[in-house]
Amino acid sequence: MKILVSFFIAAVLALSLCSCGNDQAVDINNSKEDPFESNVSLEESSGALEKETSCESSEESQNAIESEAATGVFADSKFQSYEVLNYVALGDSIARGYGLKDPVSGCYPALLSKALSKVLPNTSVNYTNYAVDGLTTEGLIRLLSDGCENVDGADLITVSIGANNLLGPFISVAEKHMAEFVTSPDDITEESLSSSTFINSLKAIQEELESDAFAAVMQNGIAKLDSELDGIINELKRRSPHAVIVVMTVYSPYHGIDLSLPYLSLSFDLGSLSDKWVSELDVEIRRIVEENECILVETYDSFETMGGLVNASLSLLPLNVSFDPHPNQKGHALLSNLHMNVISAIK
Repeated sequence: MKILVSFFIAAVLALSLCSCGNDQAVDINNSKEDPFESNVSLEESSGALEKETSCESSEESQNAIESEAATGVFADSKFQSYEVLNYVALGDSIARGYGLKDPVSGCYPALLSKALSKVLPNTSVNYTNYAVDGLTTEGLIRLLSDGCENVDGADLITVSIGANNLLGPFISVAEKHMAEFVTSPDDITEESLSSSTFINSLKAIQEELESDAFAAVMQNGIAKLDSELDGIINELKRRSPHAVIVVMTVYSPYHGIDLSLPYLSLSFDLGSLSDKWVSELDVEIRRIVEENECILVETYDSFETMGGLVNASLSLLPLNVSFDPHPNQKGHALLSNLHMNVISAIK
């Protein structure tokens, strides 16, 4: 199903590009600068990027200073007195690191674990990641009921959940209209892009995604999070009463993406649609986290303003189109940093 969704968006973007004749690379996140260019200390504290073997001594000195500063931020941390910190990560493909070259060590929970080990030098961090691709809030309830034994007695639990409550229905719409048309993004050709069958399929997807019926499905996904996230948190508290529970909001992966093609009578602002439903989902996440006195990590605004943090990319020469909504390595580094910021404030 991931292939079908990728093809749908990839083909629309490729068709749009072919029509405008622009031979410049396009950043679909509208990012004009590297968000980590002036934020090396946070990046290094999460261990997101490998240190270049040819780095100069001045850079090494700067890294040492930054590491010392990061440790200082945690001087009054709740966890400084812990001999062992049992950290458990729960969630979906974002927490698992889907799309990364090395998801096991590159995902944000792994980066967070490494960073905590650095700033808590007298503490042994025991890290377990139970994240599963495609997990919804309902799926997380089942996962917890089936085991996740290290949740019992955990000191720190991070949760990434909710995105698939909305993504699943979107995939179903794309699959229904595209499954019989193409089986792989490699099948994209100029002839297929200009065919009436393909164009009609795009219009059918647009019509359904903007329909009242689809809106009702999205609202149902949000309602399920509303009813199930509270139970998830209560279960975590029951199994680990003293744990710090950290829940993050969902970012809008397609912010700023307008797929409108006037010459095909296609007016489809995918970014606005993504922003709308993710924003409504986050309202519920924030409310539930506050009511349960957990810790909130805000991701929405950072991904909106920074850009360049997801795997999605778009260029013409050569044609390279990816619409993978998952964080890239910089995105995972940022997620780790955002978690570090809120955890450092826990006394």
